[in-house]
Amino acid sequence: MKIKNLIVVIIGLIIIQSCNKEGTGGNASITGIVYEELVAQNGNSVEARIAQDKKVFIKYGDNDTPSDDTETLVDGTYEFNYLTKGKYTIYTYSDCSNCATENEIKEQIIHIESRNDKITQDINTIKIVGPEDGNSTIT
Repeated sequence: MKIKNLIVVIIGLIIIQSCNKEGTGGNASITGIVYEELVAQNGNSVEARIAQDKKVFIKYGDNDTPSDDTETLVDGTYEFNYLTKGKYTIYTYSDCSNCATENEIKEQIIHIESRNDKITQDINTIKIVGPEDGNSTIT
């Protein structure tokens, strides 16, 4: 009888603890569109467009490393489904001409409050282009 009670208590604790952590296993989702502004090396804006085949990452809770990733579709959309309540960080990389690493993280912190939340979060990035990229025009 004591063993059965102990098993029930352990299972209950596991269920309660798993309900409080961010991650998959819920019905919530985060979706959005990644936009990129094409910028010439001289700093002038060339074009704004949706970002195709761009990696988007998600961190669950206060994780320092990505918990999952996806790529944008041809229409620039991304989605992370089956999330539980909690804090999430969505991010992607953007070019940066005055950064030491030549890119920077563009991130958004999102709080899912309900198990059925459907959050939309767009992300704006920059892509620096040169004549060899085929995006320049002769004037």
